[in-house]
Amino acid sequence: VEEALSAQIFATANAIFAAVKNSKEQGMTNEEVKTWLEKEGKEIYLNVSKKWLTEYIKANAEVEKDVQFMKDFFRSEKNVPGRTKADVLKEMWALLPEV
Repeated sequence: VEEALSAQIFATANAIFAAVKNSKEQGMTNEEVKTWLEKEGKEIYLNVSKKWLTEYIKANAEVEKDVQFMKDFFRSEKNVPGRTKADVLKEMWALLPEV
């Protein structure tokens, strides 16, 4: 698992543990905390983790799509003698509105 994703999931677990600690300080019994964790805490953790994972997969696919576009673009470049870096940049700028 990637570092960013694991950090987000870990932060979710820490937030739930903080809520449990706060609940105990507010006077909830261990049995009430256990019941809350089994019903609501588990559901919250699973839903938030699922959201993080879905967003991560979506972002990863978007980045991969951009990488593939760049690879295809540079693969299609032809080696033309006399063409300068400025010429290449002009061509790239001309293609940007299409993207």
